[in-house]
Amino acid sequence: MAFDYELDYEKLDLRKNPELYRVGKGEQGVLLVEPYKGEILPHWRFKTPEIAQESCDKISEMFEEYRKQDDFVGMDMARKFIQMGYTRARRYTNYKGGRKYNEDRSIKERQIDPEKAESAAIFKKRWDEIREDEDYLRRKREHQHKYGELKGSAKKGQQAMKANDFPQGVSQPATRALIGAGYTKLAQLDGVTEKDLLALHGVGPKTIQVLREEMKAKGLEMK
Repeated sequence: MAFDYELDYEKLDLRKNPELYRVGKGEQGVLLVEPYKGEILPHWRFKTPEIAQESCDKISEMFEEYRKQDDFVGMDMARKFIQMGYTRARRYTNYKGGRKYNEDRSIKERQIDPEKAESAAIFKKRWDEIREDEDYLRRKREHQHKYGELKGSAKKGQQAMKANDFPQGVSQPATRALIGAGYTKLAQLDGVTEKDLLALHGVGPKTIQVLREEMKAKGLEMK
């Protein structure tokens, strides 16, 4: 079940109403769900590696405090801010001002910012740790099962397997890994790093080579 954007989040307290929270995909709802947005956002920064480290450490502390309070929604919101620290810092790494497109929708030339890349790496390290945190993953499954978020997920997964436009050389395990990470179209891999894709279980060098060749033919590029 996708994140529910129809709720009036300005008037809702999801600490009191956790049944309304949906994990969704990636960072969905990160700037909507209260009171967590108000608690975490003031600490979210990535301008320099030093600022990013301080921010990541603080949000990680909040993640652990939410864990102690048995507050999965808080844990997941802290995770989303940490994930967003990585994705936003990566965008600023590649494109000055964080803007990928020109006004005519053409893609800007990449200008790598090593300082922002270091900031991104700080958040990425912590995000990877959370993705392997068995207690967090257990709480996530329990929340999704309890509030029906996993209903129909198998059917949606099958539909995504059929609807993706990855080339035939991509194996089924690799396709499942890509879909599980939120990628269902080749165009979504434009600008994604090879390192990030190789971190997905099921994606190997052969898959990367096949994807690169197909993307090049379509004017797309993996970093």
